[in-house]
Parts: sequence; C-alpha cells; structure tokens
Amino acid sequence: MGPLYRSGKPADYRAWAMAAHPSVTGALVQPHALGPGTVLLRPICDGLTNRLPTTTILDAVSAYLPAVVPAVADWRVAAPLLDYVTITLALGASVDTSANRQAKTDFLAVLVLSKSAEQDVLLLAEIDVAVLSVTSDYVRVAPVANIVADAGAIFVLAAVEFE
Repeated sequence: MGPLYRSGKPADYRAWAMAAHPSVTGALVQPHALGPGTVLLRPICDGLTNRLPTTTILDAVSAYLPAVVPAVADWRVAAPLLDYVTITLALGASVDTSANRQAKTDFLAVLVLSKSAEQDVLLLAEIDVAVLSVTSDYVRVAPVANIVADAGAIFVLAAVEFE
C-alpha cells in the first residue's frame, strides 16, 4: 500500500491509548473499519463498569492521538461494544455452597476479563478449567459452544447462574 494507508500498527494504537489515560488497560484496534486507511480505536478500561471508558477517557485518548499518530492516519475513537456472557452451572449437592458459588464466579470473572483482543474467543475448555479450580462436581449447562466476540466488542460477564 502507498503512504496514504500507513498509520501505525495495532500495537502502537494500543500503547497510545494506554499512554493517554491511566484507566485505559488495553484497546481494540480495527483497521479499515470505516473504510480504507481508517483506524477505529476502542479503549478498554478493566477497572470501570463493564470495562467501558467514560466520555472523559475517550476525549483524553482523542486529544492525545494527534501528537503521536502519523499525519496521514484517519482514525476515530469510540467505546467498545459489549458481548454479555452468561454461564450456567449445575453444582453437585455436596458442593453447592455460597462460598463455592462465589469462588466460581470470581474465577470466571477473571477469565472473562482476560479476553480483550479483537474478535477474541471464550473457549468452553477455559470455562471448565476456571470452574474445576474450585470443584469437579458440576455440569456446565451453558454455554454449549465456544463464544466469539463480535468485531469491536469485548466480553463482559453478565451473570453466573446456578441450577
């Protein structure tokens, strides 16, 4: 491609987003999302509600980029879209305690937070490993297949439900 389409690598945009505001822990970078030569940058803030940046954070990233992005870049900043994940488990009677439920929920929340790449995949095997770290006496009711995040979306743990 000619110089018109050179505008930094995805890793550069992630680094620039994190340098722009301390709440930014990562970013989704979507080259050509708005047409050839464009970059759509979606900052992720793991410490905030639903991992979404506030307007102040989006403005800080937008204000920071002109100083570091190559002049030919055509970029936009927007909040990530959300892919809510609900996991349903049936626990064995002997391990169905509030402490075990909370431990499973905590491990699953960490797993979901670890997913922050473009069109990431939440594997059934990863869910099972997280649950197995607490106990093996369970049945995963849902999901029944790996989950792929939509373009521009991040996973958010909606709920861990117990039957």
